[in-house]
Amino acid sequence: MAVAVAAVVVVAPASAQATGFAGSFASPARQYQPKFRWWWPNALVDNAEIQAELDQMADAGFGGAEIADVHHSAKQPLDPTGHGWGTAAWTNAVQAALEKAKQRGMTVDLTAGPSWPSAVPSVTPDSPGAIKELAYGTATVANGATFAGAPPAPALAPTSSAVTQHKLIYVQAAKVTVVGAPPKTAYTLDGSTVTNVPIAADGTVSWTAPADGNWILISYFERGSGQKPEGSAHTTPDSYVIDHFSQTGTKAITDYWDEHVLTPTVRSLLKDAGGALFEDSLELETDSALWTPGFADAFQQQLGYSLLPYLPLGPRTTRRSPSTTPTRRCRHRSVVTSTSS
Repeated sequence: MAVAVAAVVVVAPASAQATGFAGSFASPARQYQPKFRWWWPNALVDNAEIQAELDQMADAGFGGAEIADVHHSAKQPLDPTGHGWGTAAWTNAVQAALEKAKQRGMTVDLTAGPSWPSAVPSVTPDSPGAIKELAYGTATVANGATFAGAPPAPALAPTSSAVTQHKLIYVQAAKVTVVGAPPKTAYTLDGSTVTNVPIAADGTVSWTAPADGNWILISYFERGSGQKPEGSAHTTPDSYVIDHFSQTGTKAITDYWDEHVLTPTVRSLLKDAGGALFEDSLELETDSALWTPGFADAFQQQLGYSLLPYLPLGPRTTRRSPSTTPTRRCRHRSVVTSTSS
């Protein structure tokens, strides 16, 4: 026996749909409302005023705010010791904002550190969790000559006097086809001649150049870049940017939050009124090359071939050929991106 089933679809008139859309567009739900970018001069804010301004935002149809310690236009003296990012005063002010946001059905976004890029005062440039760079040193070696002793020192001094350590990780040699003067102009190398030079237990090297051509010895050092977040006077001691490409750097952030910012009350309020924990701008800066411990291993694992034959391209001291250099640097950056924590 056949059974006939009738389906009825009710479609609202176009005018009703348009009216509904216009109404929701004119008065959207809280989660769809725009937010303010709310830059605070440390925690030199009045909690009652903070809550009053959130009321004004809500009444004007805004769904929340992004709070960051940014004070480019601040005229008053700052107090990073007593009121800096991550202090008790900062946490207290954030708590006041979250309490009002919860009351008004709003959400508050918070930067992971003061300003940008993400940083905390619990690391120094020499800390394992600080952002790293690959510094280089070079020395020319005449054909048939032997270089023996300490590898060439870094050509560029650290940008911060707080950088006091560096670690020699590789030494290479290669034949030069066009002489350069880094960092202004790069050497051009014969890529087929790039050779890894053994490093002795005492940190010295001994290498004899072949009998033909001009040769260069390149040393590579891992060290902190010494980068600070945008602006100044955020914290005491100063904050330094964390390693964005390692779990160690991420842990430096989370450990600081656990110890200094995430009080039981703030944790509870974030469940109801917390939005994003975000990084305002990923402006990682170095005159060398961004680096992280284990980067060469990550490169090999992700791309299936060794980084080392192309390592001279990293610090921009050399190039192989106009066609090869951009491709290899692009792949280097793709691994940098994929390791970003």
